[in-house]
Amino acid sequence: MQTLQNRFQYLEKDLLGRGSFGRVYKGKDTKSGEAVAIKIMDMTLFDDQFMIDALHKEIEIMKQLQHPNIVKLIETFGDAKQTVLIIELCDGGDLRHFLSRHGGMLEEALAQSVMQQLMLGFQEMIKGGYIHRDIKPENSLIHKNVHKVADFGFATKADITGRQLIRDCVGTPIYMAPQLLQNTAYTAKCDIWSIGVMAYEMLYGRQPWPCRDINSYLLNIKSSPLKFPIEKKVSEQFKDFIKKCLTVDENQRVGWNEVFKHEVLKISQEDRKYDNFQVDEVSKQILANIQKIIQAKNLNVEQQFKTFDQDKGGYLDLNEFNNFIQALDPRVTNKESEHLFKLVDKSGDQKVSIDEFKKLFCDYDYSNLKDIAERLIVDLKEIIKANNLKIEDIFKNFDKDKQGDLDFDEFTKLCHIVAPALKNEEIQVVFTKFDKNNDKKISFEEFKRELSYGTDQDSQFNPAKEKANKILSELVRIVKQNNLKVEQIFQNFDKNKNQKLELGEFQQLCKVMDNSSTLEESSLVFKLVDKNQDNLVDFQEFSALFK
Repeated sequence: MQTLQNRFQYLEKDLLGRGSFGRVYKGKDTKSGEAVAIKIMDMTLFDDQFMIDALHKEIEIMKQLQHPNIVKLIETFGDAKQTVLIIELCDGGDLRHFLSRHGGMLEEALAQSVMQQLMLGFQEMIKGGYIHRDIKPENSLIHKNVHKVADFGFATKADITGRQLIRDCVGTPIYMAPQLLQNTAYTAKCDIWSIGVMAYEMLYGRQPWPCRDINSYLLNIKSSPLKFPIEKKVSEQFKDFIKKCLTVDENQRVGWNEVFKHEVLKISQEDRKYDNFQVDEVSKQILANIQKIIQAKNLNVEQQFKTFDQDKGGYLDLNEFNNFIQALDPRVTNKESEHLFKLVDKSGDQKVSIDEFKKLFCDYDYSNLKDIAERLIVDLKEIIKANNLKIEDIFKNFDKDKQGDLDFDEFTKLCHIVAPALKNEEIQVVFTKFDKNNDKKISFEEFKRELSYGTDQDSQFNPAKEKANKILSELVRIVKQNNLKVEQIFQNFDKNKNQKLELGEFQQLCKVMDNSSTLEESSLVFKLVDKNQDNLVDFQEFSALFK
């Protein structure tokens, strides 16, 4: 048993953690009987005065900030060899572990409660004239179900009104405001951005933008609008809070006074408002694919609208909308495009306005919220794009045995270099997603297919064939759903009774079966069905579709 100042006791075996400059033990305050954290800093490891001054600054800040929602500094003492901090023990872990215990994301009411508590701590900090500069889930600790702001190692005095420019680049990149990521001057509003990122993560279990490396992260913040996953209903008030915190331009970002007064911090369940936008599964899948392409190519949605608004009337009619959708993704069929048009044309005037257009493509994220592998693949694609990497070169470099595939060990090494933040369990999930045939190896085709969808390296696909397969599947579905006789259908359209369908006859068949199909689409299907490439579809080829 070690005793300090005749008051604080700890055992060597009760080590909570070890860092670059010291150790933290679980101990006891014999005066109060409370468990405490005892942080012992080895001052001989502090090799310059700047680091010593930073430690003293952190201690002074913690002494001043006394609040139930800020981790309490109980006592500090030391000499030239060591400095000891006696800190309130938060045995409930941090917000990161709290999120994990709740499945990675929180229900809105619980997220609101956590945010309310932390904002009280931030309010005390701001009242003292300080900003934190490293707000993240790991720096929010829990003691007796109370959430507390912790770790003031990067905190500093600042003009809270936002008029003072600061230049020190500190913090954790994925929670940093874009001004810090760009190494430009910033204000006290930098913490507000970090709060917005953390709030988004609490609700949705992921970051607002792909963020596996700084280059791709910053590129996405600048080029991609903030979107909210369609799968989870969150109140308009909470989304408004996040939007205001995550405004890229600091001059336009909400200030501290407005943040503390925001209604999300006091609203009741009965007063929450939700938008009524709904999307069916078919539309969601189409839109998710289109969003991947928009993101992969860094397309400006508003500019795309103007490009396809041929008469410059401020609206897209059905034909213009179809051209836009199919220019983005040639795999989308005419029927699917028309289906989307009806979804977005809320006014029913057979026109899509720029506001309706932006709401569809910029307000919502249509990806599967629980598909971890897909999210990580998006991150990998963003890293490849932002750093101008070639998919083929990456594959060859890690295919060490030159067998034309990647085993799990080779794939793991690739991930650790391209995306070092990936955890081993995440790598396994991604590996399984790539390995389509479950042979425990990833072929180059599997590798490229996942990473090139929608990008400039998407050349290995045959969009026409994929589109034809979708149309064909729909035709087969219609026939089976309506219990139609295959032989009778064939005979009805075999006008010259030679037991073969010519292109024109086949196109008529497609049009009758699915009125939304175009001549171009039915021609694609015809080529797919015509197995022997004689420009005719015989009954054997036709009937094989329905077996």
